[in-house]
Amino acid sequence: MSRTASEGWTRLTMGEPFGLLLALGALLCAVRWNESRRSVAAAAGAGLLMLLAVLAKEMLLGLLPLVWLVGCCRRADGTLGPPTLDAATRRFLLWSGVPAITAFGVAALVALGGRSDGFTALYGESPSGVTQFVDHFGRPWLIQGAVAPVAFLLPGNVLFLGAIASGALLLRRPVATRRDGGWIFLAATGLALAYTALYLPWPYTESYYAMPFLLGPALLFALAIQAMQDAGRRWPLVGLLVWAGTLGATAPGIAQATSIGIATQQVNGEITSWFARVARADRIVVARGNLPPQPWMGRGATLRRFALANRIAPALPPAEDLLCPDAAALVEPGLKRSVVVSYRPGCGSIPGAQYSVTRGYRYALVWWDGVTIVDDSLGADLLAGPEAMALTEAAHP
Repeated sequence: MSRTASEGWTRLTMGEPFGLLLALGALLCAVRWNESRRSVAAAAGAGLLMLLAVLAKEMLLGLLPLVWLVGCCRRADGTLGPPTLDAATRRFLLWSGVPAITAFGVAALVALGGRSDGFTALYGESPSGVTQFVDHFGRPWLIQGAVAPVAFLLPGNVLFLGAIASGALLLRRPVATRRDGGWIFLAATGLALAYTALYLPWPYTESYYAMPFLLGPALLFALAIQAMQDAGRRWPLVGLLVWAGTLGATAPGIAQATSIGIATQQVNGEITSWFARVARADRIVVARGNLPPQPWMGRGATLRRFALANRIAPALPPAEDLLCPDAAALVEPGLKRSVVVSYRPGCGSIPGAQYSVTRGYRYALVWWDGVTIVDDSLGADLLAGPEAMALTEAAHP
């Protein structure tokens, strides 16, 4: 029920969803190892699945300590306690950890040793201050929005964090549950720190990067709801209301993020279909509010690669991103053989554009004073110079 997670599922080329499923399988193997007299097969299964998870997305190595915690600290009654570092436990750490750590090390050496204009060359270029640390650490805990400090006022986040805090107070009463809750809180905090340490050096992060690391806060929320159910009196009803309220407050945000993702893909697909009609262009420009760290990462270069890969056009000119004022200055004197694309919202409409597309969507905005239904849209315009149009288009405008 986190908006962070929903953005990853609408982009099927991302490794986070598949890697998370593999990591969940590794956690299941860790539980099996604990229950099956510590068999080598269960430990090796956890190691194989974590290896595949790291190959799907290198940063999922940050979930390995959680696999170790579940395997080494889980007791027969399902609670967590201090690990016993006997020979069997050491073998589990070895079998479950070495494959993933080795894969991560090899991937890091290859990636960081790549070209200076490659994607991984950006690692370490981000300013790493207190503000960036707090933003990264808080991201797995904010399920309705990830922009602090306003996000801490959103109903879904207040209910989610309030439930965790209430559960922590309830778990303090029995000594056994207090210790169990302490271990899970340690796991959740450790995952948030792992996400921060892994992604803080990146110059930018997408929200869905944090999806695998939501496991920690999700475990605390589940533990809190269970504590309310076990507390008796009115607490079971409170737990039910908190769960329903959290779901109701966050579900519209998930729907909004999904709608934006679908509309973006539809608009981008329509734009690439236009490229076949500007076969004589010598330059494609996409107007943007900000520029990417590397030119090949820009919207223009991405659209061009997509069009060529899908054989929408046999050949296309170079594509680049320009800031909104620079793109507008290019339009004013006349484009000749150039093509300019502008998104709405973003740099706005292009007067006289030959092609235009708009995709609308509706979502619910949840706040403390009620729910507001909002109609929104995403669109784009394309303006091509007369010399850029295909011969048939130029003859019949």
